[in-house]
Amino acid sequence: MTIVIYHEWTIDPQQGGVERMSVVLADMLSHLGHKVMFLCKNKISDITLKYPMAYLPNEKKTGINQKYISTFIKSNNIGMFINQAGLLPQSKDVSLVFKAANIPIVQVLHNSLYGLYSRINALDKLCFYLPIIHPLLSNKYVKRCIVQLYKLKYHNYYRWLGRSNDYVILLSDRYKNEFIDFCHPKNLDRVRAISNPITFTVDKNNYKKEKIVLFCGRMGIQKRPFYALKIWERISKDFKDWKFIMLGDGEYLTAIRNYAEKKRISNIEILGKQNPIPYYKKSSILCLTSSYEGLPLVVLEALNYGCIPICFNTFACASEIITDGKDGILVDRDSINDYVKKLRILLEDERLRNYMKSNRFDKLSFYTPEIVIQNWNKLINEINA
Repeated sequence: MTIVIYHEWTIDPQQGGVERMSVVLADMLSHLGHKVMFLCKNKISDITLKYPMAYLPNEKKTGINQKYISTFIKSNNIGMFINQAGLLPQSKDVSLVFKAANIPIVQVLHNSLYGLYSRINALDKLCFYLPIIHPLLSNKYVKRCIVQLYKLKYHNYYRWLGRSNDYVILLSDRYKNEFIDFCHPKNLDRVRAISNPITFTVDKNNYKKEKIVLFCGRMGIQKRPFYALKIWERISKDFKDWKFIMLGDGEYLTAIRNYAEKKRISNIEILGKQNPIPYYKKSSILCLTSSYEGLPLVVLEALNYGCIPICFNTFACASEIITDGKDGILVDRDSINDYVKKLRILLEDERLRNYMKSNRFDKLSFYTPEIVIQNWNKLINEINA
């Protein structure tokens, strides 16, 4: 069967997590014997992959795109459409053309629906310089209002998604309540939970750890590097034998460096974009401060090399990917004070870190490609039955 994988942008594994997972998914489907093709809306890279990649002819004119897709379907004998941009309302026009051609559709939701409204956390940069407003934006009633405004804005799309009778893939069963709340589906008969697989070989080496706390992620809104920096600022003077290393590029990078220099924060290295693997191997702790995530592979990568994650409990599957107190630490949602308190405990207690490090393989076994490919094969067989 020929399967089309769609994304809004060029499927370049160097550009982002969804793009990388799209290539991994293509490899798994190819391994199952299917022919895979990519279809994209916007070209942002000239990368060449082993799978054919086509682009819609016009970013804005729906009619031109519809005619192109109809011809594309007939010319390539398409048997299934996988929409990797299922969260994005603008992808509906593409889905409708495949639906009109009676092609089975799989909508993949690669992130938390509640998390998307957290783009309001662009204000986290303002909170960084004006801490007095942080309690206001963290207030549960204010956040509830923001969620309602977001749901109102995109009501039509998500209601359509819930009633479309398409298959829907969530990254975890724990996102089902969000899907129900946003999409009001008639039933959950076609909703499945299939996680992203790990893209590395499980490494059972016992690496010698240094006193390093690692931040690894894009220096932008979602990952909230300002939170991580403020947390380290409060701790650094009491742990002078520890070092904080920040990896990642993004729009906040210059501001992060300027703030660290201005405040003379000690024991910190802000290195920009780097290969994280050597740092996972020598770091003791991973500091994750994201406002939301889908399934953060950075946590699984860190666990693979014995780097213990500490994470805000800001997304539904946080407690699935981290078992609090066993293989990592979960922190009360957005509580910097709680984060500081629990990070202090980790820094002080080497026995606790070693205990958590010894439990990491139990979690990794749930995300191997062998398990994930079985779930996709089961879904495809069900669709074709």
